[in-house]
Amino acid sequence: MSYSAFHTRRGDGYDAMLLDTDGSELYETEYEELLGEMVKTNDEWMVRQYIKKHPKAGLYPSESPDWDVFFIACEHGSLDALRVLLDHYHAHISSHDTESLDQRGISLMGIACRFAQLGTVRFLLDSQPPLGTVEPGDGWCETALLSAATSVSEVGLDWERCQFPERSWVCDHMARSEGLIHLLLDRGASARDVTLSRSHKEDPPQASETVLGLAIAQASYQLVARLINAGADLHQRQRPLNQMNNHGGSNLPRDVTALHRGGLFWNAPGIRALLDHRGSIVDIADIVSVRDSDGRLPLHWAAMGPDPLAEDMLPENEVPPRIVDTFKLLLEGKQSTVNIQDNLGRTALFYAVGTHGKCSSSHSCTLARFLCENGADASLADTNGKTVLHELAVASHAGDPINPALLDLVLSHGADVNRADIEGSTVLHLMAKNLHQVKATNFLISRGADVNAKDSQGNTPLHTATMTGVYYARLTREGKTECTTLDERIRLHEEVIAALLKAGGSSLMDQPNASGKSPRQLLEETRSRCTPSLPTGHSV
Repeated sequence: MSYSAFHTRRGDGYDAMLLDTDGSELYETEYEELLGEMVKTNDEWMVRQYIKKHPKAGLYPSESPDWDVFFIACEHGSLDALRVLLDHYHAHISSHDTESLDQRGISLMGIACRFAQLGTVRFLLDSQPPLGTVEPGDGWCETALLSAATSVSEVGLDWERCQFPERSWVCDHMARSEGLIHLLLDRGASARDVTLSRSHKEDPPQASETVLGLAIAQASYQLVARLINAGADLHQRQRPLNQMNNHGGSNLPRDVTALHRGGLFWNAPGIRALLDHRGSIVDIADIVSVRDSDGRLPLHWAAMGPDPLAEDMLPENEVPPRIVDTFKLLLEGKQSTVNIQDNLGRTALFYAVGTHGKCSSSHSCTLARFLCENGADASLADTNGKTVLHELAVASHAGDPINPALLDLVLSHGADVNRADIEGSTVLHLMAKNLHQVKATNFLISRGADVNAKDSQGNTPLHTATMTGVYYARLTREGKTECTTLDERIRLHEEVIAALLKAGGSSLMDQPNASGKSPRQLLEETRSRCTPSLPTGHSV
């Protein structure tokens, strides 16, 4: 193993520590990154040489807990390096130079469980005396089993942390996570472990995390069934601390069940296990109808879907069947839930199209199509008078161009292309100012969108188009930002304006709004504000 990144002295006072395998001198950094790299790669021999050269290594805290060499060893499952560090630590535990792991906030067991390092956990439990415990907690401290369950729910974050390795890494991680949870249960861990909310304002208080609530994100049918059989309450209401895609609801909704969270991650096998083990006195219709404090059903959560990171780690060909299987299960017991509205008046279809716009998800058409084919009513409006068309227009400001097939789908299932919200805006008002959606604007016009419609400010779609012309830089699913040139934005702006004028006539350009401003005036103001060096006139 070579450490070429440490062949150069980083600053004054950093003498050569060791020799690399090629004979080059190795220099440590301010934050002991050289030792950290040796531990990360489980280089037992080099760790021993380092400690001989620097006897205080590993005996004092780092600037941050996750830079601590014990944290690194447990995170990466570097068992050989961990044994060396522990031997050195225990040999100097009574020294005044040594700060205990507890004082440093380091829980070997918790870290190893959090990162699904099965071999490390087994070593800690089997050590004499044991270096970890599976005892149930008091609700205020995370137990080993809760940490292991977190490794299931946050596998996407770990995938990102590891620089997006091959998807086989995800499969390996999940296999270790499940094996770890089974091991902890075998050793006596409690499936009823919870983390309680620290808020004193909750009445009644609800758990912020449960083992089942965390594991249901990706857990297999067999693991979910075992947790329930071991005492996990699948009906328990909780207030999870780490929610995704809140879509206008409260940041931390209460009354969330394991079924809500299983739906969010499209974990059809896990959902099947929940339904099969719901209890003989509970109907499927009841369990799928449970609302969280925002009035959302598990179906709403499934329509939101996971964040792009969690979705991206799934093999492309597995996502559509997971979506369909999840929705089939959630609609199985009560088909009418497809049109139930939450506290904001939104149905599952709202969240399905909103996900399409925000995340540019290639699978959101699958979501919307399945819902429409199973009775979704696209004519329903939310508490602000917006339909799914409005939602799609608003959500797509930084997304991919909307697939016309999606627009056609919702129109054919009841959406009114000229329905106005409480501010008088139609979907054309919203879509016309979005330069990402020029094709969608043309499509809506072809399907009868009224270019003369006025909102509460007297603005036609041409007014909204000329006063803004929004083009947000798009973040791709690879994490790159796609920008465009000023000339390209002007070209798109011209295309939108031309489409509206073609449908409504050139006189639209001089029609005043309630403030007396015409589209022509607004366009001049917009161009002078954004491109002062360019001509502001517009030829109609």
